[in-house]
Amino acid sequence: MVKPICDIVRSTRRVVGAYTGRVSRSHAMNETAGGDFWETWSCSLSIAPSMAPIPDHQPNGLLPPFLGPDPTTRALMSPHMATPEEFVAKFATSEARRRILTGYLNHREAIRRTGLTTGFQWLAGSFADRMTREPNDIDIVTFFVSPNGWDQSAVVHANPTVFRPHLSKVKYQCDAYFVSLSAWPRVNASRLLSDHGFGAWARRYTISGGAPKHRRRRHAHRRRAEAPSQDDPEFLVKISAYWFGLFSHQKLTFWWRGIVCVPLASHDNDAAARDMLQLMAEQT
Repeated sequence: MVKPICDIVRSTRRVVGAYTGRVSRSHAMNETAGGDFWETWSCSLSIAPSMAPIPDHQPNGLLPPFLGPDPTTRALMSPHMATPEEFVAKFATSEARRRILTGYLNHREAIRRTGLTTGFQWLAGSFADRMTREPNDIDIVTFFVSPNGWDQSAVVHANPTVFRPHLSKVKYQCDAYFVSLSAWPRVNASRLLSDHGFGAWARRYTISGGAPKHRRRRHAHRRRAEAPSQDDPEFLVKISAYWFGLFSHQKLTFWWRGIVCVPLASHDNDAAARDMLQLMAEQT
């Protein structure tokens, strides 16, 4: 049962085949086992023996979207797995980048202080590219499993600089978005496809606060009317496809690029990453 969920990390293409139809059994297992399923999954993600180094950039300055001659081998597809320490070692190539990485590690620590310790992060944006100018921040989507009794509304309200991207960019230099693996809203699929687009829906049903104000007012009645549900795994597929498609293409050129995946529960590796940044600072 661990493998279908882990497949979400490797490629959104595999989510469709591996996740749909099995998520209900996964939720049932999580409930009956008191969370043991998700803990096992998180642990297997953290210590995956097949984890390869983050690949070198392509001549165009982007991470490769796949390794090998073609994208048909799913184990060689982006996202490229890494620990926080490996991510720092790869991308801490300037003082500006080291400042951003320090903010990123602080943001991870702040996330865990809210009670979220199980999940993974997709890291992308210009920070993961090789370019002449310095990046401003890291683009992040955190897929998380909320623990029993975790009150999302209360926690988000109490920690706006962690969960609201316009605030996390200021404090942590992280353009951070969050997707729950625990519960999903029941939404009319035909309206989703015919209304103002999936992007706005994605912003409304993830922890982001990123929807334009006029759209938030215009559709406030819909948010009140649509209650959360755990029986709509197809929306996890849709939201994963949205973020994967967005992160996997450069904004201006639309070139296909790879992204990086880091497990959320990596306390020891976070400490090692901080030590590495400190050592780099002392050597400059």
